[in-house]
Amino acid sequence: MWPLLRCVLSVPELRVTYEEAEMRARRWRIGMAGAMVASGIGTLLAMAQPVGAATSAGTQYSITGSAQFSSGLNVAVAPGSYSYSFTGDLASVAPGGPTGTITATGAATGGCLGGYGGGQAVVAWNDGQTSDVAYLTQSVGAVVVVTGQVNSGEYVGSALTGALAFQVSSPQDCVGSGVTAANFTGGANVGASAQ
Repeated sequence: MWPLLRCVLSVPELRVTYEEAEMRARRWRIGMAGAMVASGIGTLLAMAQPVGAATSAGTQYSITGSAQFSSGLNVAVAPGSYSYSFTGDLASVAPGGPTGTITATGAATGGCLGGYGGGQAVVAWNDGQTSDVAYLTQSVGAVVVVTGQVNSGEYVGSALTGALAFQVSSPQDCVGSGVTAANFTGGANVGASAQ
């Protein structure tokens, strides 16, 4: 054993309990997760506009909703696969613009630190029309970037891009039992022509 380590272990004031060591390790993991999120947000937001996705501005929307995950998402070293569903409300940022509700199901691989996946969504617009959307997701931490295309209904052939920020009531679940539900807010662009 190294002399310095032997010296530290023999000084009672420097000893820590197992519980203290575990708490320090958890704080470190949460801090590292935060650092990874901060470093990845810029990259993800740059990815929000897919190559050749839009020739016109489309319609900007704010989106709020909630998501449920089939298994608890956490910071495991080996990310798992899971399914999810979410519902939300779309509101045009232009006064008097269209509004809608969105429901989606999908599958992803990852956890609290990030991941990737895809799914299908249906938007029910306030004019009685619907849009069926196929989309892909890429996430770092609580930020999810969504890219997709409207396959049928209103806005058919149009691109969809967006960024969502997820919030959980108990962030410590990421290092414990896992997150099974979260609320989200964000923005989306629908209606730009896909190339």
